[in-house]
Amino acid sequence: MTNARKPYFKERVSPHVIEMGLTMVADLALFVAITTSVAGVATHPEDNLVLATAVSASADVLISGDRQLLKLGSYEGVHILSPRDFLAYLDAQPDTATPTPQP
Repeated sequence: MTNARKPYFKERVSPHVIEMGLTMVADLALFVAITTSVAGVATHPEDNLVLATAVSASADVLISGDRQLLKLGSYEGVHILSPRDFLAYLDAQPDTATPTPQP
């Protein structure tokens, strides 16, 4: 069961929106072979696997609500941000989709 199907989300988001979101994630997901081993960095062994996956994928950012991961701030060049901080990070990026007008 994904977190999106738990009661917290079911009470706040329509089933249609949940399914659309899950479909979008599945369509855009990138499967990565884990090529890096991480041990003893995170407080929970399963979080070491999350870090290993992010490093193996050469990710720029790892988005997490896990307080212990967030305390790390970054690991091996991967910035660890909360969802809120990630949205602020995106807002601060230049909009490359809109061409800059030429004089």
